[in-house]
Amino acid sequence: TFQGIVNSIEGIPNHLIINERKILLDDDVEVMDHKEKEKSLSDIKNGKWIYVVSEEKSSGLTALRIYLLPGKVKDSEKHKYPFMVKEEDKD
Repeated sequence: TFQGIVNSIEGIPNHLIINERKILLDDDVEVMDHKEKEKSLSDIKNGKWIYVVSEEKSSGLTALRIYLLPGKVKDSEKHKYPFMVKEEDKD
């Protein structure tokens, strides 16, 4: 799990560039806002902060769930976002 800025949503099909890392999008990737309301891939925009739950697969780092954030979330603010606490407890 990590958060970062979307650098590119174009150019490579089924991928995002986040913090200059290429992330493959799982076929069943879930996209939600910071209130855990369902969103779509089209809601992901360049320059926006996102939180990614990923898994290393044979094809590379793959996003399973993406949360749209209002901005960078500091460690001291994570308790305001229950999904972050839940996802990081799984690690």
